[in-house]
Parts: sequence; C-alpha cells; structure tokens
Amino acid sequence: MVELRKPIINLVLIGDAGHGKSTLVGRLLSDLGRVGEATLARLRSLASRLGDEGRYLAFIVDKQLEERKRGHTIEVTSCEPLEVGGSLVKLIDVPGIMDWVGNTIAGIAQADAALLVVDAPAALAKDPGGLVGLREHITLAVAFGIEQAIVAVNKMDLVGYEEGAYAEARARLAKLMGGLGLRATAFIPISALHGDNVVRASENTPWYSGPTLYEALGGLEEPPRPLDRPLRLPIHRHYERGNIAAGVLASGKLSIGDEVVIAPSGGRGEVASMQAWGRGLDVAYAGDDVGIRIRGVARYHIKKGFVVGHVGDEAPRVARAFVGRVKVLSPRGLWPGFCPLAFCHQAKVPCRVGAILRRVEPGSGDVLEEQPKLLREGEVGDVLLEPLVPKQKGLVIEPYDELPQLARFVLRASVGRELGTITVAMGKCLEVEPY
Repeated sequence: MVELRKPIINLVLIGDAGHGKSTLVGRLLSDLGRVGEATLARLRSLASRLGDEGRYLAFIVDKQLEERKRGHTIEVTSCEPLEVGGSLVKLIDVPGIMDWVGNTIAGIAQADAALLVVDAPAALAKDPGGLVGLREHITLAVAFGIEQAIVAVNKMDLVGYEEGAYAEARARLAKLMGGLGLRATAFIPISALHGDNVVRASENTPWYSGPTLYEALGGLEEPPRPLDRPLRLPIHRHYERGNIAAGVLASGKLSIGDEVVIAPSGGRGEVASMQAWGRGLDVAYAGDDVGIRIRGVARYHIKKGFVVGHVGDEAPRVARAFVGRVKVLSPRGLWPGFCPLAFCHQAKVPCRVGAILRRVEPGSGDVLEEQPKLLREGEVGDVLLEPLVPKQKGLVIEPYDELPQLARFVLRASVGRELGTITVAMGKCLEVEPY
C-alpha cells in the first residue's frame, strides 16, 4: 500500500473549443514518454481515417468515438499526475464547446489552478466572438476560487512565430483576464501540434526567454488543504459494479475501514478499499483524486453530486434552503421567483430565488438596501435560494466561513434567444437551513 505524499495541484485546461486543449495534453504526455510509439502510430492512422490527422494527439485523452468524430471534448478527462519538481500536477481536460458546459463546471470545481489555452489567430481577431467560451470559462474559474493561471498562446505556427503577434495576443488576453478578476502567473507562446515551448524550448521563438510550459507547471503552488475539517468527498464519477465512488477530496482525510454516510441519499457503509491511479491507498487526503469502494450501500445511494462524509455530528447536511451572497452577471438581473440551475462542487440542482434579502456594497458587505425587488447586473446581494428537489436528491452545501470548497456556486439559466443559457450569477453560501 502507498500514500500520495507529495504536494498535488489539480490543473484544469480551459478555453474555447478548437483551441487545442486536448492536443496540448496529448503533446505533454507524449513528449514526457507517457505514450508509446505504437499507440501514437495507431492514433495517427485513426485520425487520418477520420479526416484530420493533426488531431491524433488529442485522441490520447479524447477516447470516445463521438468525441473523435465531432472533433471536440465532451467528457471530463483526468490524467495521472505528472511529477514536476517536487509536486504532482494532475491535468483535467474539459469541454470547450458551451453545449457541454455542465461537464466543464465539474472539472473547474475540482481544480486548484487553470491553464488557459488560446488560439493565437483567434486572440488577434478583430471579432471577439472567437473567445466567448474563454470568457465564460474564466468567469467560472473565478467563481470557484481559482487564483493561479498559466496562459498558453497556442498555434503560434499559424502566425509565423512572430514576436509582435504574441505580444499583441498577450496584451489582449491580460486585459480580458484582468477585467474578469483572474491573474496570470505566466504567458507562454507554444504550438501544441509541433511541440514548441511545451516541454522543450523552441528554436522558432528565439525572442522568448521565459519558461517552457512544463517548467511553468513546476511554479504552481498547492493551496492550503483543510485537512482538519470534516471529510467531504463530492462524487464526480461512480461505478455501480463494486459500489465505487470517485472524486477529489475537498476536505479532511479518509482511511480504509472508516464508516461513512452519503448525502443526500442517506446511504451508510464502510470504506473497503481505496485506489488512486491503479495504486492502493491506506489513507487519502484533501486534494487527492481517489476511488473508494463502499461496503454496505445500495447502488442508488451513489450518484454524481452526492457527498461522502464521516458518520456522526460532522456528517454532510442537506439544504432545505440557503442564503448566498451573489454577484449578478445577467443583463436581465435577478428577482424573487426566478428559477435557475445551481452548480455547486459536482452537484447540479434547480433552485428558486425565494427572496432578495439585501443589496450590499461589493467588498465591504455594507448594506445598501433592504429587500430590493431586483438585483441588477453588476450588483451584489444576499438572496434566499430554495432547492426544488426532494431531500433524497437535494443539495449539500456548506457556509463559506466553515468550508469554502463546498460553499461556492454559480447560477445558470436561459435568458432569451439572443443570449441563450448563461451564468446569471456567482456566489458563496453564507448560511444553510438544513432538513
């Protein structure tokens, strides 16, 4: 039995569809020797038969036939952590196309840092429409507390590896990120397809003296882990055969033999075994991505978005209602009776805005208005949210002061034909009314 002892950073790749996220993951794994030559040859042949040989590296992580035929990621894919310096970095590839934004949120919610992958020609285009997904992804990253971000300006081969093109793209992206509240720790000109500045420095960019992407990953810092807080394991994946729940521990630690409860289903059982990347574990800690086999629970107790905790006074609580401090992002605003979908950790639950309690000053939280009828775009306020599901399918959420990892949420809804479904607000839970 082994334990994951080194610091671990869960890194999500975000950006628009077609900008090269999956290809970049494939390039990293290939150049680091994680993929054999026979496998690469087979994937190159398959990509050629599907009409785009250049996508063969993406096929390393895009394993579904539908993903390969469509040419974009659908499911969240996590890769076995890479050892970089003294840390382990786990790459999380998520969809760029907005049709699958629920899966994107699931990947972002378990991440500690972000890698923005941006197509250089799209960043330089006069029409900003090519970065709609990136803007939404940055908003979601900020909403879920991501503070570290690396920017890979991809497809530099398509702009002739010109320093001026990179400089302009970097300036535009820095402005976009700054306006949305995300700071970049590094900008790197790359070509994922050709390997420029991914693992090895490129001769095509003699004007660039910064780190390669692989070196920049070593500069990421593991955030503080709430090891002393109650166990919370939001379930991201589940396997009915064997009663296995998998996901990233948000807090606490878990050992074989622990008695656990699953909320909101109420299932109780014992941890029979644990694994991470094919290795058995005795103990798992906050930040670890693990699969646990639970003895004594029924299959229907284990679902995506449910939360595993220890039995007793510190077991996860299901919210009958909760108060959240939200920042409104929708041009239509937020009002009592509005019914968005709430995304919190791995859960997705329909909610109703029961009341707007107060409008507050951003930052300070000073009350500006009691019980306003509407919160407008850009305003911050405290709202009462009521999950519209029975307790057995309800939402586990925690007050921010007690556990930020399970307190952050976003609200999404359709706001008309012109804008479609968007993130209408982002917030954090202030208090919970449990069942």
